[in-house]
Amino acid sequence: VAATGVVIAATGGWYWLDPAISIAIGLLIAVQAWKLLRQTLDVLLESTPDGLDTDALASAIAGVDGVEEVHDLHVWSLASDVRAMSAHLVLDGHPTLEQAQLVGYAAKTAISAPFSISHATFELECESCRDDGSWCTIS
Repeated sequence: VAATGVVIAATGGWYWLDPAISIAIGLLIAVQAWKLLRQTLDVLLESTPDGLDTDALASAIAGVDGVEEVHDLHVWSLASDVRAMSAHLVLDGHPTLEQAQLVGYAAKTAISAPFSISHATFELECESCRDDGSWCTIS
């Protein structure tokens, strides 16, 4: 704006620059406001974060020793830079509580840095859900 004022003063007549620059600045503000609104709505609606490959995330968890299957996976943003997730993990065999906790910790460690997941909650299971999904949902 200041530079436009200097140009108008120096040329002594390029007054059309004033509304042109004002319109350009208004458009820039509108575009940035739209981006901010979309990011805010994504957080409020708990959408899956942009750029996150949930298939790769599930594969990384399934690749942890002791994990047989991953299902009911949900990832969302708590803020623009804070991601959270929950999932059900079917563990190999019938581990003790201590063994199951170690597998859960290993799964959290495997996804924390590569996927920027700061909070993960796992439901550790020894049996997969029934075909009707009744073990994984509350009726």
